[in-house]
Amino acid sequence: MKAKHHNFWLSLNGSNYKPSETVSIYIFYKYGNSSLKKKRIPNISVPFSYWDKKNKYIKQSAVDKKILSADDMEYLDSIASKFNAVKRQMSEGILTVENAFRKLLKQSEDDTVLHHLITETPHLYTPNTLNKYKDYLRSV
Repeated sequence: MKAKHHNFWLSLNGSNYKPSETVSIYIFYKYGNSSLKKKRIPNISVPFSYWDKKNKYIKQSAVDKKILSADDMEYLDSIASKFNAVKRQMSEGILTVENAFRKLLKQSEDDTVLHHLITETPHLYTPNTLNKYKDYLRSV
Protein backbone atom coordinates (compact mmCIF):
# COMPACT_ATOMS: atom_id res chain seq x y z
CA MET A 1 0.00 0.00 0.00
CA LYS A 2 1.31 3.40 -0.95
CA ALA A 3 1.74 5.92 1.90
CA LYS A 4 -0.19 9.17 1.74
CA HIS A 5 1.71 12.44 1.91
CA HIS A 6 0.83 16.12 1.96
CA ASN A 7 2.03 17.65 -1.31
CA PHE A 8 2.39 21.32 -2.20
CA TRP A 9 3.67 22.79 -5.46
CA LEU A 10 3.54 25.95 -7.57
CA SER A 11 1.85 25.82 -10.95
CA LEU A 12 -0.62 27.47 -13.31
CA ASN A 13 -4.37 26.94 -13.24
CA GLY A 14 -4.37 25.45 -16.76
CA SER A 15 -2.11 24.61 -19.64
CA ASN A 16 -3.74 26.05 -22.77
CA TYR A 17 -2.42 29.58 -22.88
CA LYS A 18 -1.04 31.77 -25.64
CA PRO A 19 2.63 32.76 -25.11
CA SER A 20 1.77 36.43 -24.56
CA GLU A 21 -1.21 35.73 -22.29
CA THR A 22 -0.73 36.81 -18.67
CA VAL A 23 -1.10 33.98 -16.17
CA SER A 24 -1.36 33.86 -12.38
CA ILE A 25 0.66 31.51 -10.21
CA TYR A 26 -1.16 29.14 -7.86
CA ILE A 27 -0.20 27.01 -4.87
CA PHE A 28 -1.61 23.52 -5.30
CA TYR A 29 -2.22 21.01 -2.51
CA LYS A 30 -3.05 17.32 -2.63
CA TYR A 31 -3.14 14.59 0.01
CA GLY A 32 -3.03 11.02 -1.26
CA ASN A 33 -6.01 10.46 -3.56
CA SER A 34 -8.00 13.40 -2.18
CA SER A 35 -9.26 16.21 -4.34
CA LEU A 36 -6.94 18.98 -5.48
CA LYS A 37 -7.04 22.32 -3.66
CA LYS A 38 -5.49 25.52 -4.94
CA LYS A 39 -4.96 29.10 -3.93
CA ARG A 40 -3.89 31.95 -6.21
CA ILE A 41 -0.81 33.92 -5.19
CA PRO A 42 -2.03 37.53 -5.22
CA ASN A 43 -0.35 40.24 -7.30
CA ILE A 44 2.05 37.96 -9.17
CA SER A 45 1.44 37.25 -12.83
CA VAL A 46 3.67 36.87 -15.87
CA PRO A 47 3.25 36.17 -19.58
CA PHE A 48 2.89 32.44 -20.18
CA SER A 49 6.12 32.35 -22.22
CA TYR A 50 8.08 33.07 -18.98
CA TRP A 51 6.66 30.03 -17.17
CA ASP A 52 8.99 27.01 -17.07
CA LYS A 53 6.69 23.96 -17.28
CA LYS A 54 9.42 21.46 -16.45
CA ASN A 55 10.64 23.17 -13.28
CA LYS A 56 7.21 24.62 -12.40
CA TYR A 57 8.69 28.03 -11.82
CA ILE A 58 9.10 31.43 -13.44
CA LYS A 59 12.12 31.70 -15.72
CA GLN A 60 14.96 33.98 -14.59
CA SER A 61 14.64 35.92 -17.84
CA ALA A 62 11.41 37.47 -16.46
CA VAL A 63 13.49 39.28 -13.84
CA ASP A 64 16.25 40.08 -16.32
CA LYS A 65 13.73 41.76 -18.65
CA LYS A 66 12.07 43.52 -15.68
CA ILE A 67 8.72 41.80 -16.22
CA LEU A 68 8.82 40.62 -12.63
CA SER A 69 10.74 42.27 -9.79
CA ALA A 70 13.42 40.55 -7.75
CA ASP A 71 11.23 41.06 -4.67
CA ASP A 72 8.44 39.06 -6.30
CA MET A 73 10.87 36.24 -7.04
CA GLU A 74 12.06 36.33 -3.42
CA TYR A 75 8.43 36.11 -2.31
CA LEU A 76 7.89 33.02 -4.50
CA ASP A 77 11.13 31.52 -3.16
CA SER A 78 9.97 32.11 0.41
CA ILE A 79 6.67 30.36 -0.33
CA ALA A 80 8.41 27.36 -1.90
CA SER A 81 10.91 27.16 0.97
CA LYS A 82 8.06 26.82 3.49
CA PHE A 83 6.52 23.77 1.77
CA ASN A 84 8.43 21.18 3.83
CA ALA A 85 7.76 22.88 7.18
CA VAL A 86 4.05 23.18 6.38
CA LYS A 87 3.89 19.54 5.25
CA ARG A 88 5.43 18.45 8.55
CA GLN A 89 3.03 20.59 10.60
CA MET A 90 0.07 19.17 8.68
CA SER A 91 1.30 15.61 9.26
CA GLU A 92 1.52 16.35 12.98
CA GLY A 93 -2.04 17.72 12.94
CA ILE A 94 -0.98 21.26 13.86
CA LEU A 95 -2.30 22.97 10.70
CA THR A 96 -5.42 22.63 8.59
CA VAL A 97 -5.26 23.04 4.80
CA GLU A 98 -6.69 26.56 4.91
CA ASN A 99 -4.26 27.62 7.63
CA ALA A 100 -1.40 26.09 5.66
CA PHE A 101 -2.32 28.32 2.70
CA ARG A 102 -2.51 31.32 5.04
CA LYS A 103 0.90 30.53 6.49
CA LEU A 104 2.45 30.13 3.03
CA LEU A 105 0.98 33.43 1.85
CA LYS A 106 1.91 35.27 5.09
CA GLN A 107 -1.72 36.04 5.84
CA SER A 108 -3.07 36.18 9.36
CA GLU A 109 -3.59 32.73 10.71
CA ASP A 110 -5.59 31.19 13.49
CA ASP A 111 -4.63 27.57 13.35
CA THR A 112 -6.75 26.25 16.18
CA VAL A 113 -9.08 23.38 15.47
CA LEU A 114 -11.83 25.14 17.42
CA HIS A 115 -11.55 28.24 15.21
CA HIS A 116 -11.69 26.03 12.13
CA LEU A 117 -14.78 24.28 13.45
CA ILE A 118 -16.61 27.49 14.39
CA THR A 119 -15.77 29.76 11.46
CA GLU A 120 -14.83 27.65 8.46
CA THR A 121 -17.00 24.51 8.66
CA PRO A 122 -20.06 25.11 10.86
CA HIS A 123 -22.37 24.45 7.91
CA LEU A 124 -21.20 20.83 7.81
CA TYR A 125 -22.70 19.94 11.19
CA THR A 126 -26.08 20.04 12.89
CA PRO A 127 -26.29 22.49 15.83
CA ASN A 128 -26.24 19.64 18.37
CA THR A 129 -23.20 18.01 16.79
CA LEU A 130 -21.40 21.34 16.54
CA ASN A 131 -22.02 22.02 20.25
CA LYS A 132 -20.83 18.53 21.16
CA TYR A 133 -17.56 19.01 19.22
CA LYS A 134 -16.99 22.48 20.71
CA ASP A 135 -17.54 21.17 24.25
CA TYR A 136 -15.14 18.30 23.63
CA LEU A 137 -12.42 20.60 22.27
CA ARG A 138 -12.78 23.02 25.18
CA SER A 139 -12.39 20.16 27.65
CA VAL A 140 -9.12 18.90 26.17
